[in-house]
Amino acid sequence: MQANSLELLDSKRSELKEAFLAFGSMSGQLSGAFDALREQVTGLRQELSTAHGSRAHLAARLTALLSALPGGVLVLDADGCIVECNPAARSLLGEPLLHLNFTRVLDRSLVDQNRRGEQVELRSARWVNISRRELDGGGDVVLIADVTEAHAMQAMLARQQRLLTLGELAAGLAHQI
Repeated sequence: MQANSLELLDSKRSELKEAFLAFGSMSGQLSGAFDALREQVTGLRQELSTAHGSRAHLAARLTALLSALPGGVLVLDADGCIVECNPAARSLLGEPLLHLNFTRVLDRSLVDQNRRGEQVELRSARWVNISRRELDGGGDVVLIADVTEAHAMQAMLARQQRLLTLGELAAGLAHQI
């Protein structure tokens, strides 16, 4: 009976030894897989950081470009409220602009609210062209071009033409007399 017990004990020791070896092997494999996963996570973090840096750089460039534009740029949401604007738009339309309805901003800014043609006059005595286009993702972009100088030149040209016509009429009358 003691021989059976010793054989059983040796058998159990052998099984336990095999289990420990299998556990050690599995532990080594898991450790290797964990290290490989850690390397992948590190690589992905670096890629994400690079992409984020590129995205931040692009956003900064776009912001700088919008700020440098001489014309006003407004971005409207689907409800027609201003969600973004550049300094030129603020200069032309006045403050505040953000989160206000674009139509209401125009009403407060235009000399004649009923005139919504090609060129409109602002209360600031500036003449502007306003064009509005739909954005693919919803909402609109509004471009405001200051045409005050061109409008003044057109007015001066019209005045010169009227004076020329009046001069020709006076010359004709003088000739008749």
